[in-house]
Amino acid sequence: MATSKSKSSIPQGKILQLPSDEAVKWVKNMLDTSATFKLIYDYFIKKGYTFYPERAKVFVNIARSGEDEVVPSVLGILPSFVPTTSADDSHPAVGISIHHSGYAIATSVNVSHRPFGVTEFTLHEVEPKTKKVVTSTLSTEEIGRESVNELAKRMHTPFVPKKGAEVSKEERKKINSFSAIDPGEQGLLINSVVQQLLADNYSRSLFPPQYARALNTQTPTFQKFAFVTRERFQGTVLGVTLSSSTSTSSNICTSTSTSTIEI
Repeated sequence: MATSKSKSSIPQGKILQLPSDEAVKWVKNMLDTSATFKLIYDYFIKKGYTFYPERAKVFVNIARSGEDEVVPSVLGILPSFVPTTSADDSHPAVGISIHHSGYAIATSVNVSHRPFGVTEFTLHEVEPKTKKVVTSTLSTEEIGRESVNELAKRMHTPFVPKKGAEVSKEERKKINSFSAIDPGEQGLLINSVVQQLLADNYSRSLFPPQYARALNTQTPTFQKFAFVTRERFQGTVLGVTLSSSTSTSSNICTSTSTSTIEI
């Protein structure tokens, strides 16, 4: 089993990153087939954001399902690009995450340039019945100060049935299709995406080296926000799925967080 010496690499055999050309094809296909992804994508396009498919990152994860079976799961991340320079006071950014089931979610951030760093995170999720985008915002200071459990209580409730609720066979089948990723591997995945986006030509051409250094130091904050968005699912039927696995991290939640920012 091949492994990389880089601390930000993805462990082979458990999480595998697709090559760039395959990632682009996968994300474009999901945009054509996932109504939720298309809705969130169009929502941000109307707000003036731009998305370059070649910046997409896609990962295949081998993990445990709700029925404790080893199954593959695919997660894609499409970051935005907002033309800006270090001369500006700040810039907004967003990243959309897509699960192979069609579930999609986004996180937007405000990136300050004086000093460099993310100052707040906003979770964007589609309410299935109304098709409207619901949001919850946490500041970087709040994330650093409060516990994951307390922060999760301040976010909007995910749109899945509560624990103990009756669900149809079709709903149960869909619930059991979500697999669980180990929290440690989730942290590595987030770190890897941060490193890759900071190193690409879009980011390097606009900002000085201290920009990348500043955002690198915030990786633990990105990871904690990921755990907060995941924690929201406790007390739901997906919480049951999580507790039946060796992990407490569901891909439906991971997709909210994998450094879903344009940096």
